[in-house]
Amino acid sequence: MPATVLTYRNDADNPHCEIALANGERVRMQIDKYGLVIEQQPAGEQTPALLFKGDADLVTDMCMAFVGSKPASRQTALELLTSIVTQLPSAQHVREAFVAASKAV
Repeated sequence: MPATVLTYRNDADNPHCEIALANGERVRMQIDKYGLVIEQQPAGEQTPALLFKGDADLVTDMCMAFVGSKPASRQTALELLTSIVTQLPSAQHVREAFVAASKAV
């Protein structure tokens, strides 16, 4: 089953999205002036598990690295990050990918 974007809000006030990954796990991404937070959304009433947290400078550098030498686009950070997360099969893969990317920039 492919990933599904469950909620998506891409505006200046509160950009965030929630994604059901291919294995059924759900993750939530939120971007604000402090940076990016990605959490695994639990089943039931458990506390969300933090998968990744990066400040605004780090996340900007990561987005620039993801885009690479491609021509400038009008794609927002949330659009770019959503397109990456939807390709990952599990919350653990999300954690590993973003930790690795943060170390590479």
